[in-house]
Amino acid sequence: MVAAVNQEEKAARWQLRRRLRKIFRIRRIRKEDAKILQEADDDATLETQSLLPRTLSDALPEDPEARANDTRAMVVTECTGTFNMIGCNKAWENLCGYAESEIVGKDS
Repeated sequence: MVAAVNQEEKAARWQLRRRLRKIFRIRRIRKEDAKILQEADDDATLETQSLLPRTLSDALPEDPEARANDTRAMVVTECTGTFNMIGCNKAWENLCGYAESEIVGKDS
């Protein structure tokens, strides 16, 4: 009878140890994540004041020549749920193979 109680007691202690180890491991991971996030917040190289264009004319130059000569492939989407495309430049057309007229209104 005493041996059975000792076995149950050992099993209970072992389960408690496992639970505590898991809790401490999770807590350590959370602390490490918090430390990484704090370092990212403190990093002066991160640009936090980025201005997002609100319209197609803000995002892409209105001058057709400047728009066609830009080598960066850019597509502009809406900021709401479906992210419908509202415009792109010539570099994006060359990269993807779709004309701007084909993508306007399509979801990305």
